[in-house]
Amino acid sequence: MMVDTFLLKKSSKEVLDTQLNEAVQIIASSPRKELKSLGLNEKGKEVFICNGRYGFYIKCDKTNVALGKDIDIESIDLKKALELIKNKK
Repeated sequence: MMVDTFLLKKSSKEVLDTQLNEAVQIIASSPRKELKSLGLNEKGKEVFICNGRYGFYIKCDKTNVALGKDIDIESIDLKKALELIKNKK
């Protein structure tokens, strides 16, 4: 199983000393999660607002669009999210 979550540890010793159950807890408690589902795009893929390492972003399938710090995430709806995704491409 491959996990595409990256978490920062303080030292390489901590990484090597981390047990599996502890690693699972760290990943589960990671703040980078999907905060809100906005709905489905025209291809049936779900569109999310997520909180990542560098702030909020919109995620749809393999496309990510960063949201500026001045954008209120509560004001983002599916239509606006799809527009931002389209403009990125």
